[in-house]
Parts: sequence; C-alpha cells; structure tokens
Amino acid sequence: MIDEMNDTRKRMRQTIHDISLYSNGSYTVQDMYNMTQPMVNELLDAMNRKMDKEKEAYEKAKGTNKTVL
Repeated sequence: MIDEMNDTRKRMRQTIHDISLYSNGSYTVQDMYNMTQPMVNELLDAMNRKMDKEKEAYEKAKGTNKTVL
C-alpha cells in the first residue's frame, strides 16, 4: 500500500512538472501544488486535447499542396 501511494505521488509530481514545462509559463510548479488533484488532471486532459487538435491541423495542412506565385 505504501509503495502504491509513493507511485501515485511520483506520477503526480511528474504530471505537475510536465504541465509547468509545457504550458509555456502559464502555470508554475507552485500553481500546480496549490490545485487539487482533479483540477490538475482536468488541466492535463485539456492540454492533451489541445495538442491532439494541433496535431490534426498540422497533419491536415501537411497533406495540402500550396502554390505561391
């Protein structure tokens, strides 16, 4: 049980640091530690959805030929 709790805490710390790093300064590590775990998870989900949409837009744009005259 203690190992499971330690793993959970480690995953949460990794998530917090990832959000802080990839939010381009929108959220600091301190901001994340002041949030509840569900709030951090919701933010992570939102960031993942944004990245998926950006990837789809990139893939769609990559498939088009644009001719500049």
